[in-house]
Amino acid sequence: MNLVFYLAMLLVATFKVELHDTPVAMFQISQQGENILVDVSFHTKDFVKSAKVSEDQLDEEVIQQYMQENTTFRVNSKRIPLNVTYYSSKKEHIRVKGNLELIDESISSLKIKNTCLIDVMGHENIMYINLNGTVKDYRMNRRNKVIRVRY
Repeated sequence: MNLVFYLAMLLVATFKVELHDTPVAMFQISQQGENILVDVSFHTKDFVKSAKVSEDQLDEEVIQQYMQENTTFRVNSKRIPLNVTYYSSKKEHIRVKGNLELIDESISSLKIKNTCLIDVMGHENIMYINLNGTVKDYRMNRRNKVIRVRY
């Protein structure tokens, strides 16, 4: 029995695998006046792997480009680009803030296509949406890349 335990420990020590608990990104979407605010947090290693960049290359331009290529917002059937206004990288996480500028404050529908980080094994994006006084949440992943919300 001890031999099996020692062999198992040897195998674990030999094969160093870097994992984190849950590969997930959190998207919080809310309305403030004529803007929809987007606040996102995700694991740095997941982003680096998905964006195919090194941690040294992380900057607002890289994040802006990645977010625009992998997340599409349509409000009332009109595509509105995400404008990244802030990002920070602390320890193992990246936080991104941005907004979608609205011409009309009245929101009747929201469609989100999101492929952020889904090339990372088992990754999911949690969308927490607080618009028009209604709170909804969705789980997005490889099988569920598009959500539609009607108000």
